Amino acid sequence: MGNKNKLTEIEKLLLNIQWKPIIINDNLTNYEISDDGIIRNTQTNHVLALSKDEKGYLYTSLYVNGNRYGKFVHRLVAEAFIPNPENKPNINHKDFDTGNPKVGNLEWCTQKENIDYTIQMGRKPVGVDLSFTKYTEEQIHHVCQLLEKGHDTLDKISQLSGVHIGVVWDIKSQKLWKHISKNYKIPLPISNRKGEMHHSSKHTEEQIHSVCQLLIDPKTTFQEIIEKTGVGKSDINNLIQGKSWRHISEQYTIPVRERSARVTKILEWMASGLEDKTILSKLQATFDIPDQGQAKRYIRSVKKYYKPMRGSTTIDQPLSSGQ
Repeated sequence: MGNKNKLTEIEKLLLNIQWKPIIINDNLTNYEISDDGIIRNTQTNHVLALSKDEKGYLYTSLYVNGNRYGKFVHRLVAEAFIPNPENKPNINHKDFDTGNPKVGNLEWCTQKENIDYTIQMGRKPVGVDLSFTKYTEEQIHHVCQLLEKGHDTLDKISQLSGVHIGVVWDIKSQKLWKHISKNYKIPLPISNRKGEMHHSSKHTEEQIHSVCQLLIDPKTTFQEIIEKTGVGKSDINNLIQGKSWRHISEQYTIPVRERSARVTKILEWMASGLEDKTILSKLQATFDIPDQGQAKRYIRSVKKYYKPMRGSTTIDQPLSSGQ
């Protein structure tokens, strides 16, 4: 009888585990993390599999509102369980085991504090530029992993890693952090129409192929293409007009854009004195735009880049966020 009331070691362990919700960009997610680095989906109770990078750091992917976020486990643990009132950017593994994300093994620190700790413990800092830098090696490894996969735009990689987009570009161009990036198969940036390397390169051939694939559907707006590929409006126009990347665009049948028809209609509605809310509804209905936010952005773009038709009285009035 007495044995039935005794807890097994596993049950004791589970009872002692603390769980906290994972918050990304100030939004509560459907995931929670334990103080020893276990991540589970709160809806399915499924425990997520973890991967390990070349430095031994554990990481995983979380999906929130259709977006994928690559996250290091130790950082999620620290953000959930360890206060950081001084907003220190780095996390120190006290036992030097990068694969040990338990809360007791972690502490927030500056890069200098991290290096000082390493020296105090009788170890030599490896691969770290001792001059001032705001990013950690783990962040740079994260950037390189994302660049190697090639699924995300530079802006998206910047958001996922917390590394400025300019630094992401320099890593891709092999201008910074070469001792780390050399360990990854990162495609070099390509810019001109022949596809060779160029000092002013902005985009990869992969990005341009993505743009062309999206341009095939005339209903895809420029804003959608920009958001999905990271290629700017002027570069997309140059691509359509054959001024650049012709060796790629010629592989696709890109129809004439119906953008001018939408612009003309919006200007006509504005000139007739229609309110913004009415124009928004008419735009969505006429051109089959289900996303209201997308329609709003389109109207703002017309107001910014096109001259009003004669008699217009509302073109300079911005749309209110509440509409």
